[in-house]
Amino acid sequence: MKKILVFAFTLMIIFTLAACGNDSNDGNISDESEAINDRGNENDQEDSNEEEDTSEEINDESSQDSSENNNDSDGSEEKIVATLDSGEIIINVYDNPTSRELLDQLPLTLTFEEYAGFEKLAYPPEELTTEGTPDGYTPKRGDFSYFSPWGNITFFYDSHRYSNGLVKMGEIESGVELLDDIDEDFTVTIERLE
Repeated sequence: MKKILVFAFTLMIIFTLAACGNDSNDGNISDESEAINDRGNENDQEDSNEEEDTSEEINDESSQDSSENNNDSDGSEEKIVATLDSGEIIINVYDNPTSRELLDQLPLTLTFEEYAGFEKLAYPPEELTTEGTPDGYTPKRGDFSYFSPWGNITFFYDSHRYSNGLVKMGEIESGVELLDDIDEDFTVTIERLE
């Protein structure tokens, strides 16, 4: 009887270790798919492990390379202003296909909402193209982006992990601090800065 219990216990440990080994091999693949499926799940970010950090570093490097090549295609930028009740946010908008389509829709008055403790998002009236843009990138505080799977534009007031389908349209030059303490929906008018 003792031999059977010892054998069963040994098998259980072997299967557990084998399962853990398989998870670490697939970690990079599942992290990228989770970026689409669980984009805003705060617990995923808090419970990250070394494998996710490695995946983010790899994705950061590749997305920065492709972002630099595709976001600012001819070196020119245009500025827009987002006017809130509490002040103005000035944004340097990159010259890429996604940004140009948003600029064509301006001026816009949109209702932004809090999302997951790192961004404020709103939905423009028409979806934007992602043709000729990177597959995604790792956003940081002050980024102005478009998330194509949901069709929303977003102000990042905190950093987040790599997200497939996220296109960087520009960077906030001033006013990002206005977003820090807004917990409720708020109205923003976005227009070209003359």
